[in-house]
Amino acid sequence: MALGEADFLRAARAIVDAAQAQGTSLRILGSLGIYAHSLHVPESISVLHRVGRISEGTPLFTDLDLMGYASQGRSISRVFESLGFKPDDMINGFFGDRRLVYYEAQNRFHVDIFLDRLEFSHDVLFGKKPSNGRLELDSPTISLTDMVLEKLQIHRIGRKDLVDLAKSRQLLGNFVAEGKVPADFAERIESRIGKLEAALQSVPKGRAWQKRAKVGTAKPWFREVEEIVR
Repeated sequence: MALGEADFLRAARAIVDAAQAQGTSLRILGSLGIYAHSLHVPESISVLHRVGRISEGTPLFTDLDLMGYASQGRSISRVFESLGFKPDDMINGFFGDRRLVYYEAQNRFHVDIFLDRLEFSHDVLFGKKPSNGRLELDSPTISLTDMVLEKLQIHRIGRKDLVDLAKSRQLLGNFVAEGKVPADFAERIESRIGKLEAALQSVPKGRAWQKRAKVGTAKPWFREVEEIVR
C-alpha cells in the first residue's frame, strides 16, 4: 500500500536523521523536497491540488530521491541495512560509485541515492565530502538554490517538473485564466523568475561560455537522458 504525503515525508526524514546520527550526510531532493519546503505555506499546497500536481486518490510520491557523498558510500549502505532496506545488487554493483538503490522492507517504495552530483541533461555538483560540500547548506533537503538548478537542468522537461518549478509563464498564465492560481500568487512567481533571469544575464561569461555560444543550437548542448530500467 502506497504511503500518503505526510507519511512519506516522515519516512524520508527518518532516513536522513538515522544517517545524521551515524555521521553520514543524506538530503532529500526532487518533488518531495519541494513539498517539504511548501508545508509552511498552505496556499502552495492548495495550488498543487488545483493544478493537478496532487490528485485525490493517487499517491503523490512513489519513490524517494536522496543526495549523498561517494566518499561515504559504505556508511550509507550501513544506514540502509540498519533500517531493513534491501539493496539492488545489480545497480549498486555497476553504478555504486555514483548511484545506489534500496528497497523499503515492505516494498512500498524504493530509494535512489545519487552521489556527489546529478548527471542528467546537465550536471549539478554537490561536492565530495561534508567539509566542502553543498549538502550542509540545508536539512533535511538540499538547498532551495540546488532544487531550482535540479529542475532547470532538465532539457526535455515534463509538465510535473514545470508545475514544481512554476517555470513556464504560459503554463502559469493558463492556471490564472482557469482560476486555479490566484493572480497575486502568480505575480510573485513572475517577479522571482524575472530576478533569476536578470541575475543569469548579468553574470560575466567566460571564454568557454562565449566559444560555446558561437556554436549555438547546431550542436546539442545537453545530454540525452536514458532512465535505468529496474
